[in-house]
Amino acid sequence: VEAFPVLVDLEGEPDSLMPSPGQFDHVIVALDDGGQRRFVDPTAELAPFGDLDLALQGEFGLLVHPDGASEHVRLPEQPVTANQTSNVIRGELAPDGAFTGRYTEHVSGAGEYSLRRSLASVPTMTTKEKDGLARALANQVFEGAAGDSLTLFDGRDLNAVPEISVRVHAPKAASRAGADYILTLPLPSYSVSQMAADLEAHTPRRYPIDVARVLGPSSVRWDFQLAVPEGWKAKLPTGVTAESRFGTYRSSYRQEGDTVRVEREITGARGMEPPERVNELIAWLKAIAADDAQYLVFSTPQQGR
Repeated sequence: VEAFPVLVDLEGEPDSLMPSPGQFDHVIVALDDGGQRRFVDPTAELAPFGDLDLALQGEFGLLVHPDGASEHVRLPEQPVTANQTSNVIRGELAPDGAFTGRYTEHVSGAGEYSLRRSLASVPTMTTKEKDGLARALANQVFEGAAGDSLTLFDGRDLNAVPEISVRVHAPKAASRAGADYILTLPLPSYSVSQMAADLEAHTPRRYPIDVARVLGPSSVRWDFQLAVPEGWKAKLPTGVTAESRFGTYRSSYRQEGDTVRVEREITGARGMEPPERVNELIAWLKAIAADDAQYLVFSTPQQGR
């Protein structure tokens, strides 16, 4: 196995046509083994061997040979869908509007590094710190919720599955409005209207569009599964499907018996597009912004009495 230093830039891409020392701020290692080359960042202690930070994937690097000769290299990049965050909320809504369930977050690809760093201290966390974290996670699901039965992993253990989970108790998840109940959806809506407005304000565009800078080369999925009292019917919005060269967005809302399910998934992309495609980007962002449902309204059997 031969090892070579590779100069890279964590903040941006150096000029590959005329690279100079001042354009680089970091060094990784290229390993050549039997005709195969792998790139490793020895300073990334919480990254699995051979995985590179998202900021480096697909970027230009300058490999330096022992005789001082240099070689231009393009660092490997994982598929966008390999960098995925999955958020699942499963629970039950009581007739008084209280929610009891579990929130689980699973991360894969480049996104897991930040999660591993944040949980590197798990072995030394006190009970008070874990209780505080459980409460904070539960409040991300429903404001004012309590959290317990927290499940974590040791961020320093690269064999550990990067997943966290907490049981959520929210006494006021849904509130009464006349004969209806209104539930705040515990899923994010993607506020891209301002981005679309900013792009419209600067058209016609002069420069190419870096697709990875629109949403990032990653995928985020939310899945909310809720069991409701017998006879409750949700007034569901229409789902949205928006596909373009800049990414994909899908949402769905459905009720099957006493189970309501809401799903939202957004996936970015990579590449460069010419400036004249800006109107296509604006249209795609507006299609995403149209899925702005923040609440579910439930009619109850009492309405007919």
